[in-house]
Amino acid sequence: MQYDALTAEQKATLDAFMTLLRPWAGEAARANNHAQLIDDTYEASATGVIASLDAGAVVPNNTGLAGAMPLTKEEVLELVTDIKTLQAGFNTPAKRQLISKAAGAGNIVG
Repeated sequence: MQYDALTAEQKATLDAFMTLLRPWAGEAARANNHAQLIDDTYEASATGVIASLDAGAVVPNNTGLAGAMPLTKEEVLELVTDIKTLQAGFNTPAKRQLISKAAGAGNIVG
């Protein structure tokens, strides 16, 4: 069945869903761009510093983010691992092309 063959109710249901999905694709692309920057910075400069910390060392919140709490070395590394895992599955040329198609190229930067 093609979209044009759907009932008005089915079209409304699908259109409402797509109104959620397409903007998410843009948000995901922007978050992915930020994650790539974090990963690049980690590899370029922070990895050695973090590795030099003792197990259980606490990294204070010096970011100015209200409510952010100190993290242990292991918690920082856990977040870095999460970013690397997401990047491996989400930051591929094919996935970026699909997201661009879904959200519109102008909506995936920023």
